[in-house]
Amino acid sequence: MKPISILQVSYKNFETTTEPCLKSLFESDEFSDMEIVIVDNVSGDETIRKIKGLIAGKQNVKLIANQTNRGFPGGANDAIKHASCEHVFFLDIDTVVPSGALRKLSSFLNKNPNWIVGPVTNQTGSEQKIFTQGSETKEILQEGLEWTRHAVGSQIQVKQLDFCCIGMTKKALEQIGPLEEGFGLGYYEDTDFCHRAGKMGFELMMIEEVFVYHKGGGT
Repeated sequence: MKPISILQVSYKNFETTTEPCLKSLFESDEFSDMEIVIVDNVSGDETIRKIKGLIAGKQNVKLIANQTNRGFPGGANDAIKHASCEHVFFLDIDTVVPSGALRKLSSFLNKNPNWIVGPVTNQTGSEQKIFTQGSETKEILQEGLEWTRHAVGSQIQVKQLDFCCIGMTKKALEQIGPLEEGFGLGYYEDTDFCHRAGKMGFELMMIEEVFVYHKGGGT
């Protein structure tokens, strides 16, 4: 697996978003191959203190504390400036990532640098949403795992991928350009990005053999 840059934007709700998300990354098999960049949009001193405590001693995790709330697109664009790896993933702070998920997605970029990839998930407004019945994160993760076991080899081209988890080569990101900040604190920038990517000839691929839990509404 080539090292990957993971770009995240945090805003308050530490215990229900940032903490479980980061812990899932720290516990994954591929953590040593990650560069994690967290941009915080003025969550307050207490949240900053908690994030610093959680990432203490982890040299591959960087925290950037914004002085103004730049919303998701602005915060994500701030994070882009610190991405140094060949593969770049935007990952919502209210996700939980099973071990091996990002490695699998990254492997498709190795073989198909013209692809932009995303997993299936439990909470989104696109084709990536799968049916889950569980009420607890652990239950939904198990359902997602069952789905992926029956979807090995399934990659479906779509017109839009949810930014809860979306990966591409750094070269592709540089060609497509940053997220559009003109829509406001966070709406439509993902649609705009995918539209631009598609017009430039990049293939947006839903990888059904990878599942990432998404709480929804956390950013």
